[in-house]
Amino acid sequence: MTIFFRITLCIVVFVVLLYIDFSIVSPMILPDNHCYYHTHEIPLWVDLLYMNEGSNGHPEWTLFHIVLLISLSGYLTFMINWKSDTPQPLSKGELFG
Repeated sequence: MTIFFRITLCIVVFVVLLYIDFSIVSPMILPDNHCYYHTHEIPLWVDLLYMNEGSNGHPEWTLFHIVLLISLSGYLTFMINWKSDTPQPLSKGELFG
């Protein structure tokens, strides 16, 4: 595969993961009331993935969250490229002519 195709695939996988995270996962795990964490304890995973120092108690993406998405999309792209570059085994008819 060409390098252009691999980079394009990585960008496409990142955009798909970004869409899934932003529109499906985050609304399911974060409360509807954005001021909820003003009066309640913040769980560790929310603090790690969604709370910046300047977020003022409102869940926003952290740098760790973005780096995690980029790393996951890079890993998935690597696995897709590796699987598509792996030669397929020959069938019995191809081996013995």
